[in-house]
Parts: sequence; structure tokens; C-alpha cells
Amino acid sequence: MTDHTTRPLTAADIPALKAILDATELFPSDMLEAMVAGYLDKVDHDLWLVSEAGGIVTGFAYSEPERMTDRTWNLLALAVSPDHQKRGIGATLIDATRAALKAKNVRMLMIETADILEFEGQRAFYQRMGLAQVAHIPEYYEAGVGKVSFAQQLN
Repeated sequence: MTDHTTRPLTAADIPALKAILDATELFPSDMLEAMVAGYLDKVDHDLWLVSEAGGIVTGFAYSEPERMTDRTWNLLALAVSPDHQKRGIGATLIDATRAALKAKNVRMLMIETADILEFEGQRAFYQRMGLAQVAHIPEYYEAGVGKVSFAQQLN
């Protein structure tokens, strides 16, 4: 396992995050700058964390508060560079996210993902990380692709 640290995102991390997004195809990398703008300008209260090993950004996690809830946050994106997967970086990012959210007195962490076969590994990973599957909505994202929701009480 590579030693890695987790820290808040900076503007200098954007090119590395775009490369991770292009490699993992989590979402189009051209969306990233607009997504992080409010965070970097300290307008939004989102949480962006990056993992770094040897000065190289290896992954990131993005969370935001759920509207109209009492201190519930959603982990909307978690990605690790394919060259650094299976080294505990995803687990470290989730642990760091939970710690940061607990410090903000967040009550609950949610993670939502697709129910397709290709995401079976991600769903198993979230369960190993202590999140419980709490909902499944068939056909949610599009015909044939449902949503699976995981949750964990933090405070």
C-alpha cells in the first residue's frame, strides 16, 4: 500500500482531477471547473478532498449538503486514478470525508449509485465501508438503470 494523505482541494489540483475523470469516466471532465468554482471561491459549503501520494494527486471525493434536510450530506463523487486503485485510497477518502463531516456536526452521510452490474464492486465497497443499503429505485436514472442509496449515521 502506498502512503497517501488527504487534504482539501486547491485550484492547482484541477488538471490532475480532470485526468482522473478522463481515465475513470466518472463524469465529463469539462464539468469540473464549474463544479469546484463555488468551493474555491468559498461561496459554496461543499467538501472537496484529494488524496495525494508522493506529490501526485491520486483521487478525490466530493460531498455537498442535501437540500431540505437536517444535516444530511451526499457523497456525490469518489474517484481514484486507475494507476492507484486497490491501495486503500478510496477507503481513506471516505474516512476523511466522514471525519470532516463529523467535525461539521453532519448527522448523516448518503451515497447513491446505479444498480447496474458494472457498479457491483462500488456497491460492495460502500457496504464494506460501513454504509447500509437503504433504498433501491428501479429505472431512476434512465430505462434499465436504477438508483441504490446507502446511508450512515455520523452523529
